[in-house]
Amino acid sequence: MTNNNINLYLEAKLEKPKVMLFTEQKTIPFYLKAISHSFHDTMSVGMVQSSEEAIVKRFKITSFPSLIVVRRKNEKPLYYKGEMKFNTIYDFLNPYSEKFVFGDVRAKMKDDEQKVMKPWLIEELPELTKSSANDVCFHSGKLCVILIDKKEPDDKFKSLMKIFKNKYAQDNKFTYMWLNADLEKQFFKIFRIEDSELPKLVFLNAGSIKRSLVHSDDLTEAAIAKTYESIYGADARFTRLNMKNFPELTVRDTKQKADL
Repeated sequence: MTNNNINLYLEAKLEKPKVMLFTEQKTIPFYLKAISHSFHDTMSVGMVQSSEEAIVKRFKITSFPSLIVVRRKNEKPLYYKGEMKFNTIYDFLNPYSEKFVFGDVRAKMKDDEQKVMKPWLIEELPELTKSSANDVCFHSGKLCVILIDKKEPDDKFKSLMKIFKNKYAQDNKFTYMWLNADLEKQFFKIFRIEDSELPKLVFLNAGSIKRSLVHSDDLTEAAIAKTYESIYGADARFTRLNMKNFPELTVRDTKQKADL
């Protein structure tokens, strides 16, 4: 929103309160998208860059981010004073909407918010790290299929894993990820694999009795399929890992958005 169209925005759909976020961010933060979705039929939601000095001065904005509600064009704005998070903004705005928005929308937004906070929940092949480990592997109750390498898997390998993910989706016995051998050296060592053998595929049972199976053949569909067949046929030989707890994973990842 700019000084050229601010009046058009305020005068359009006069029956709807206008919500404006003043921010230094160049991209629309997730919480504003969620608010816009929640109140799409009862409020108009817009964003103003801090560089729009005329609008900033007009609405007496002194810090960024700031959020206001204008119920009528010439009425004094309502200034939001809470945290820039979906739930608290939602509660502030709801009384000023034409009607209250209830449970199902809020539940959906909460679910979407969690996925942004935990991107590994929706990534095709998430990285195994301290942040993602419990959700993706350790507490999943499933057999963890882990590619160990020194770089992120390419699209070709991701497509290969997708074949097996789809093939065994109904069984819901497997979860898929990759481990950075350079950054997670202590964890990498528990599988007794040499650097020269990478990339390597490992099947990890992360339960109370920790066991692993290293896929010893090539990383081809036919070869990997044989390992799956051996697991289903109870012929696979898992190695017990003599440890109560896994080595600590590093804290380094997860670009969790501060605006959530």
